Amino acid sequence: MRAEYILKSMDPKVEVSSAGIRANPGEPISSHAQNVIFRELSCLVDHRARALTRDEMADADLILTMTSTQRDYLRAMGNYPVFSLKEYAGETGDVADPIGGDYGEYLDTFFQLKRLIGKLKI
Repeated sequence: MRAEYILKSMDPKVEVSSAGIRANPGEPISSHAQNVIFRELSCLVDHRARALTRDEMADADLILTMTSTQRDYLRAMGNYPVFSLKEYAGETGDVADPIGGDYGEYLDTFFQLKRLIGKLKI
């Protein structure tokens, strides 16, 4: 799910980007994610996956992950400002990754991300 589209819809002034730890560069966003974003944000998405680089991490003011496992992996790479989204929003646990799931799972993840992003103080 493309959390950056949710954040940009809530505050267009925030500079935000998305990259993956295990991304397959150039791979398009899933059709379920495209449909959820279009339905909920009236936004057409032509996003292609890209891998997160150390340079991007060094330049980032804040790096948010969906899971604590992703957070721990990135923290082990150096002294970067990395938090899981739930941790940064004052909650515990992880955001479930809907990859491979049905439309309903993507929709559930969208609403969870939207709720959590709404709690952020950015």
